[in-house]
Amino acid sequence: MKKVVIIILIILVVISFLLTINFVFNPSQKKLTDSEREKALVKILGRKPNLTDNEPKGNTEYKGKLVSFTYPAKAKIYTYKDPNLAKNTSVLETFSFDIDKPHLVFNLSVMENAASLKDVNDISGVKLRQINGSGYKESDGKLGKSKGLFFEKSGSQAEKSGFFLINDKIYEIAVTGNSLEDVSLLFDLVITSFVVF
Repeated sequence: MKKVVIIILIILVVISFLLTINFVFNPSQKKLTDSEREKALVKILGRKPNLTDNEPKGNTEYKGKLVSFTYPAKAKIYTYKDPNLAKNTSVLETFSFDIDKPHLVFNLSVMENAASLKDVNDISGVKLRQINGSGYKESDGKLGKSKGLFFEKSGSQAEKSGFFLINDKIYEIAVTGNSLEDVSLLFDLVITSFVVF
């Protein structure tokens, strides 16, 4: 009889031990309400979390007076114009935007060829990039059927830019950012979809 009592006690101890282990490693799976979850995340992060992703996906199209092209829909368009640029009558069209992730800045300028330049090498932005030691790598570029020049610079402030003389107008396109790979992806997206009216 003593053996039976001891066996029953051992079985009870083992069962209570297993139940304790189960409780410790598998606590109840109570679901948190949205407000409880947000409070917990604020406590963990030390700030209010962004639980929604409202960032537009894919690409959109810019349709200006003289050009159109594709660019990322998540871009934030600049509406501010420098007063000196706004007064400059040779500036026919500008468009600028930036992107937060990855950090990129895009600028387009279309200007009248007021100085009657005959060659893309005579554009002031081209001359600045051709200065020895400027760090730019030059290559021939194409915008549709029009030939121009591309410039590329790597480093902490990467840049890819293009310059063209088309229909007696100067087209300048520049993308800057932290990564030459990201800069090149955006630049190529714009250039391959670029249409001059």
